[in-house]
Amino acid sequence: MSLNHFLPKISCGVKNPVVDVVYQQEFDENVLPSFEINTHSEADTAILGMYGEARTSEMQHLNEFNAQEWPLPFDDQNSTSHINLRPLPPSFRETKSLVELNGELLVRSVTWNQQAQRLPTASDLVKHLIPMRMYHIVAIGTQECENTISKSIFNPYKEKWESLCQEVMGGEYLLLRGHALQASHLVVFVHQGIRQLISNVQSHAVPTGICDTLGNKGGIGISFNVGRSSFCFLTAHLAAHQHEMDRRTKEFARISSEISSALGKNEKYSLLQEKNSLLVDEIIPPLVLEERFQDDGSNGSSSSADINANNCTPQNNNCCSSRTHSSSVNPLALSFDFVFWGGDLNYRIHGTRRIVDILLQSNNHAALVSNDQLSMMMQFDKTFNGLHEGQLTFRPTYKFDKGTDVYDTSQKQRIPSWTDRILYKSHGKVELLSYFSANEIRNSDHKPVYATFRCSINVENGGDENDEHLW
Repeated sequence: MSLNHFLPKISCGVKNPVVDVVYQQEFDENVLPSFEINTHSEADTAILGMYGEARTSEMQHLNEFNAQEWPLPFDDQNSTSHINLRPLPPSFRETKSLVELNGELLVRSVTWNQQAQRLPTASDLVKHLIPMRMYHIVAIGTQECENTISKSIFNPYKEKWESLCQEVMGGEYLLLRGHALQASHLVVFVHQGIRQLISNVQSHAVPTGICDTLGNKGGIGISFNVGRSSFCFLTAHLAAHQHEMDRRTKEFARISSEISSALGKNEKYSLLQEKNSLLVDEIIPPLVLEERFQDDGSNGSSSSADINANNCTPQNNNCCSSRTHSSSVNPLALSFDFVFWGGDLNYRIHGTRRIVDILLQSNNHAALVSNDQLSMMMQFDKTFNGLHEGQLTFRPTYKFDKGTDVYDTSQKQRIPSWTDRILYKSHGKVELLSYFSANEIRNSDHKPVYATFRCSINVENGGDENDEHLW
């Protein structure tokens, strides 16, 4: 591959081994260093920044890569060891009483691109992904679920997967709502002990595929109240490919806008919108907030304008998910008390396959995270204001050879990336307890990712004990 294809320039300076991203860098192969390195080519040496006056120190630093250690896994095992997480009480009444007493809920969020492969067994899911009777709420988002994207046009239903999930959850849980968008799917289960506290269950899907009409890409949201606290769970399958970072971010913004408009417009939402300027300081650190959700030439309206399919081309930025919402903070963070967004967000690691392999082999976690597209966007793009992500202590979740832990050995040699992520609204009433990948599940070319949260809710004026059906 020509050096002109290399997007980043990776700096390996001794004093600050952090990667600085430089967009589309041109390199002159004629001025590359002349010394030989057995572990990689001269081209890779140039990408690693080993040239000029710092040749000797850079060489020494590269040799020190192997001494680095990957961060301690923030998985279920390490989580339960310090927070003493225990199964829920066997009695529904006791479970409800404890929630009403301490106002705490345990939430499990899962995302997994199944690649339309054979489903795992219920026992594997219980063992590695969704332990039984540990959570009050379980949300499972999947992409390429059961069928391929093309087959899902004609058969979007996910009965097999929902049935398997119900088997995993057992009779103590109710399927609150399931919603499919072509090959994507989101399902939420709640423990029977809190069913009487739940109300206002809704769902909505936003296609962001071809001309914003097809659901080959897009997002799904399911919202509801527990007591007086509002929850919104989302899954999304965003645009693929290394170079589509901007399109992914536009899709994320549009899904946020339309889900909040469809599911979050209530009395509380209106009040929060009026107090936008006050709430921003509580949700995110003080910033000079600029417009991010503006629609190009449309006065920032969140409504979707009709589009002419004949005008939909890759060159037409006004088509295909360029329509967004005008706000200084992600509207989901203003619409709901608790927001959990997991999906195949498809953000990639800037670099070449060879360089990323070297960084993985040497456990250079800092360099990989510094070149992760989503990590960069969350720092600098207003689309993500109000949302947060836990530390990436798991290895990149894509792309694996089927049935293995080996990254893509096909001719395409796809660059390992953290495509599968879980974000959440960060504030004092939510605590992240675990965030990791289920590496033992190898059915797909993606690894499933899970996150566990403890939420402090307002139980006052919840559901009526005598209500039999709250949704």
